[in-house]
Amino acid sequence: MAITPRSMMGLPNSPSFRYKALNPAYQSDPRRILGQQLMQQGSSSAPVQTPLQGLGRLSSALVGAYLQKGAVDRQVAREDERTKQIMGMIPANATPQMRAFAVANPDAFANAFGQSLLKPTTSSEVVDLGGNLRGVQTTQTDPFGRDSSAISNLTQIKPNALTTAQKNAVALGLVPGTDNYNKYIRDVTGKSGTNINVSTGLKFTKEQEKFGELRAKNVSENIIAPASKADETIQNIDTALRLLEQNPDISGLGEEGILRLKETVGGLVRIFGIDPEKAGIDLDKIGKQQVFESIVNKLVLDQTSKLKGALSNKELDFSGRATAQLGTSVEANKVILAFQKQAAIKAINLSEKAQEYFDLNNTFGKGKIGEKSYSSVDAYLREYKNNNEVFGPDLIQSFQTNGEIKVYRDFRGNRITEPEKDALIARATEIIGINQ
Repeated sequence: MAITPRSMMGLPNSPSFRYKALNPAYQSDPRRILGQQLMQQGSSSAPVQTPLQGLGRLSSALVGAYLQKGAVDRQVAREDERTKQIMGMIPANATPQMRAFAVANPDAFANAFGQSLLKPTTSSEVVDLGGNLRGVQTTQTDPFGRDSSAISNLTQIKPNALTTAQKNAVALGLVPGTDNYNKYIRDVTGKSGTNINVSTGLKFTKEQEKFGELRAKNVSENIIAPASKADETIQNIDTALRLLEQNPDISGLGEEGILRLKETVGGLVRIFGIDPEKAGIDLDKIGKQQVFESIVNKLVLDQTSKLKGALSNKELDFSGRATAQLGTSVEANKVILAFQKQAAIKAINLSEKAQEYFDLNNTFGKGKIGEKSYSSVDAYLREYKNNNEVFGPDLIQSFQTNGEIKVYRDFRGNRITEPEKDALIARATEIIGINQ
């Protein structure tokens, strides 16, 4: 009778066949197959015709058993080698439970250990993104040392809200913490009094007081407040544009990557104080490239609108046509950001001019700057905006590539001036010299 491999299991030096990856080598071993065939011949129950035939059957059975035993020994050797390899994976500080599991289930242990070795490592830290913006940067490192990072959970640390008295003090040009600032706060909060026109010495009428309050409110909301947050606004625009540039094609991000992108954009929406429903922003559809770009465009447009109070009509026209090209190219984004940075500087200067006007005239109404009279601060600021447009050398000098210069020319179109053309040619020549 032939001896099957299964009947050998449990005997000394018998294979366990628990390593699935090793079993095909045993099953396809030609010597084992030949041995099995010889053992089948030797175990035939047909009548023996001659003594020589009986001897042949016995010889076939013996040789078949020998070949099968050799196949079994080779399988045992393979399994022993595999067991040694797996046992060598066990860390020196492994718990007794882990060692017991490895001994009882070496193949399962090897698979689990391999997965743990190839599993990417993830670390998170809170990072400062500039201004008052904070976020959680998650860095994932694959087994080959390549890193990928994403920013999520964006938050903004908001300063304490100023009281009306504090806002008025700042509008008057008083510096917080100084004696004059503190005295003003004490005076206006400690008692009420009658408002006096310092130019005439007469009391303001109720209509004059109301009109003055509205003008002061307009200056505060549209000039001073945006200027105080100009740096923050530029940082927000820069963050949104970088997010757009870093994700030119989100189709390959996968489910986890899309989820992180959704969290990041959702954080920007919250920080910018945008109502998603009113703005037509649907974060659940952000997995589509067109929807993602549309949302980022809306975020940038929201921030650029905060600086429009400092811009002339020509600058507003340029800003509108430029932001319409948002996301079309990296160069277009850079030109838009450069323009908004100059607009932020102008917003700060305009705020200082408004405070200067008040310091010299003690009112935002009719007054003088130098020898020139103005009907109000609005007329003075309008003149300043038109005479100090951001088009020109300061903006053009910030361009780093000829691609940005071309985009700027396209944005300006036939409105471009000769000084601008000269500045563009000079900057293009500088860029060529730098790259040579």
